[in-house]
Amino acid sequence: MPLERRTIVRCSKAAFWFGIAAIACGIVSFATLNSELLLLYLLMVLITFVALIVLRCNAGRPLNCEWAYWAIAAPCAFLALSIFLFPFCSLIHMAGLRTQSLKSLKQIARGILDYHAKHDHLPPAAIKDAAGTPLLSWRVAILPFLGEEELYRQFHLNEAWDSPHNLKLLERMPAVYHTRLQPGETAPPHTTFYQVFVGPRTAFEPGAPLQIPRDFPDGLDRTILLVEAGNPVPWSKPEDLVYDPKGPLPALSAFRRDKGRFPWTGGEGTGSVGIAFCDGEVRLANQPALVEGYDQIFRSAITRNGRDFLPADW
Repeated sequence: MPLERRTIVRCSKAAFWFGIAAIACGIVSFATLNSELLLLYLLMVLITFVALIVLRCNAGRPLNCEWAYWAIAAPCAFLALSIFLFPFCSLIHMAGLRTQSLKSLKQIARGILDYHAKHDHLPPAAIKDAAGTPLLSWRVAILPFLGEEELYRQFHLNEAWDSPHNLKLLERMPAVYHTRLQPGETAPPHTTFYQVFVGPRTAFEPGAPLQIPRDFPDGLDRTILLVEAGNPVPWSKPEDLVYDPKGPLPALSAFRRDKGRFPWTGGEGTGSVGIAFCDGEVRLANQPALVEGYDQIFRSAITRNGRDFLPADW
């Protein structure tokens, strides 16, 4: 038996608002590149469309109702438009991640340089005890220069990072050490990807604390201070990238990035590595510069006194 027009209008209105909710869900899924929300969005559009077909059949006549037309047109038009938005949403999201990472790199680099300005030398890679055993990371040492002096005072500097007392502070990792993960990426809690190179001729070479610019004859703007590494470490742990002049380069962010859960993200994640130099400036090194014959150039940027040549546009 055909439905009354009042019932048709009410059902059409409900379908319309359900379609609007589907669009909202779709927008959020694109903004966050969340695959679960994307599937929910597609399901809601499908339910809206099926509901209107059922309504049309039960009505026994054409749905001469604006609500019904809009309930079909709005979610379906957005679905069609979203097909063209997929690649742009991914590009915008990845660009945002890179921008946030560079801001964090710059803030951390500024904290290191402010430490140098006060102590007249760079922080050591690790806070050590009298026997030379590494206890805490340089990331703890620069806390007062990141606006985290209260947290710094909470640490027992004569105990290891995983002592019963210091381990409780691990969960209070400053926001600047957080790495913005891509869709599909995970990392253990309270870990960071922001690390320094430790090894011969690096800015954090073991031994006497280094001074700027005295110990950097290659140039501050040509020597790497810290990078976004390939593997996370507990932020207070004295663990960083070990540089061996004769060994392979440590894993950097371009190598660790797996493809996200979205097929339109294209390639291996960001395809670039965020780098902070000893003059405090930050930039991106494209992945090809790390994997297509530029290995020696990157090594030249890691060392501070190798008298290496770097291209002007690197």
